Amino acid sequence: MSMFDEYEEPMVAKRQWSTAEQRELAGRIVRGELDLDAAAAKNWLSVATLEQWIVEYVLYEEHWAGQDVPIDRSFWGRLDALSATTVIEHAHTGRKSCRVCFETEGGGSGQLWIEDGRLVDAVFGELRGDEAAFALLSLEEGTFGIVFGPPADERTIERGTIALLAEQRRRVARRAELLERLEPRDRVLVPQMSAQLHLLTLPQRELMLHFDGHNTVDDALALTDLAPLEALEAAHFLIEESYLVPGVSAVGRAGYSDLASVSSALRMPEGFAGEAGDSGLLTVPTPARAGPSRLVTGVVIAAALVAWVGLAVDELLGAQTLEAVERAQAQVEEEHGARDASRGAAPTREAVERALAVAKPPAPPPAPCPEGMVLIEGGHFFMGSDSEHPAMMLATPAHKVELDSYCVDVHEVTVARYHRCSDVGECERPHRKSFWPRGGTPMRKWKRARAVHAALCNEGEPEREQHPVNCVTWQQASAFCEWEGKRLPTEAEWELAARGRDGRVYPWGDAPPSPGMTNACGSECARWRDESGLPEVGPLFDADDGFPGTAPVGSFPAGATQEGLQDVVGNVFEWTSDRFYEYSFEDTAAVTRDPRGPAEGSRRVIRGGAFNSFMAEHTDPALRFPMDQEAYTHGIGFRCVSPPRAG
Repeated sequence: MSMFDEYEEPMVAKRQWSTAEQRELAGRIVRGELDLDAAAAKNWLSVATLEQWIVEYVLYEEHWAGQDVPIDRSFWGRLDALSATTVIEHAHTGRKSCRVCFETEGGGSGQLWIEDGRLVDAVFGELRGDEAAFALLSLEEGTFGIVFGPPADERTIERGTIALLAEQRRRVARRAELLERLEPRDRVLVPQMSAQLHLLTLPQRELMLHFDGHNTVDDALALTDLAPLEALEAAHFLIEESYLVPGVSAVGRAGYSDLASVSSALRMPEGFAGEAGDSGLLTVPTPARAGPSRLVTGVVIAAALVAWVGLAVDELLGAQTLEAVERAQAQVEEEHGARDASRGAAPTREAVERALAVAKPPAPPPAPCPEGMVLIEGGHFFMGSDSEHPAMMLATPAHKVELDSYCVDVHEVTVARYHRCSDVGECERPHRKSFWPRGGTPMRKWKRARAVHAALCNEGEPEREQHPVNCVTWQQASAFCEWEGKRLPTEAEWELAARGRDGRVYPWGDAPPSPGMTNACGSECARWRDESGLPEVGPLFDADDGFPGTAPVGSFPAGATQEGLQDVVGNVFEWTSDRFYEYSFEDTAAVTRDPRGPAEGSRRVIRGGAFNSFMAEHTDPALRFPMDQEAYTHGIGFRCVSPPRAG
């Protein structure tokens, strides 16, 4: 007998529930006074509706905040009725702090920690941080519960909640696309061995292990421990590049003749099923076959083991590695080719050791740039423009420049990244208002524009922590880069990184700017200006790019440069180290090495256009504007550069 049986009569079907009534009923379920299923039946409500009310009640009822109030498992929501993404969006909107617990149908579990509406930590199996969050948000079956309690012990998620949810939506769309491309997924696939196996990534090798002659794509995806999207990307590559083919067996040109050899070769780094000798090498067990087949298998498995050298050696060795593999295989085959078939034992460890005596490649040199930066190779390029458009007047003429190599940030400096400096007192906080010189603008109009644009400063806006930091002066930007052991780029460094040396019109190529390539002024920008009472401007494109102000960094990957830099045009202009000067028309053919601006002056050059740029010329990497170095506006941010590491 449930507690709900104490109720007298069922309520009328399809009654209209007020918010207060919804919360009262949800509260009684949470406190254990009512049974969920019985309450749903008694009140002519679906369980899914009640679960939605429970989530809203738990997240929005202030008297629960800060208390350790677990929801009994019978009151957990089901993910097929209320998605994990919806739960997180509720928490984000309500600025709540809680822990969301998940259980999968297969018995797996994971947790997300939310503080003031922001995801800060996630754990799911062996995954931690962003990848754990993506895996949990991808769950379609299982249950969830919400618990108020102690905060997370660690902070493993740096990107903001909005940015993370946006990336999750991208992954869902990509997953759907890949699933469609992988059709039909119910056919058995087997490995097609080739001498190019050493080019496979670790996820691709791990997934390939699950194709043993009996499994389909769906089987392998269910068996792998890879993240869902990572597994799908690996499967798509293996099929597209013919590493996996339909059938029950395959013979490739590297000398493999059965599926055991595939598994042996691919599993070598993780350990065979045999025993380890003193040298650390493993004796390979031979399948229980009779006569000549055992000899063939022994040779094949040894060849597979040797071929692993080709898998493990750095890709840069190319043909040299493949020749070494072939020599090693020939040595094993020669040693065992004359063995009596009745003996049929696997090759000895000594033979394997000799076969593996291939020169070990030298360790790769350290990466030239720190994490989060890419190398820009030095050399000559044409800086500036010969355009006659008025907006490009300060960028003329084009002239030849030479630079040394350097490293540059992939992304503009974010609010969260800047706070690492300002939170410890080493950098001044960004401004929460926008300021730029009034010039000839009437005072009243100037103050009105500043007041309206103050809302676009990202400081103090928790949901914009992964947006570029803006509303900072040149000095604030320079001080931050110095705190990181870097500096602001020169104009020439900025332009080479943005355009490259091939003369392309835009960072991404020659195609005109579109909403998928850059955060500039589209219909959303024009609409925001109209609603804010600002003068009308013609948008750069009629479509909506989704962001009337700044966007999380990296939101427009289609607009990346050749080296992978993101948002070099659009989003925000970027401070450079140079003071403004006019280019010379005297000798444009002469090569200028590492040009710098004048030693004195109060105006610094900004580059790159911003979210409110409304003409195509604003996305030209040669565009340059002088800006008072004391200004701190909604449309200016920055990124840093540093010299490459020695060696």
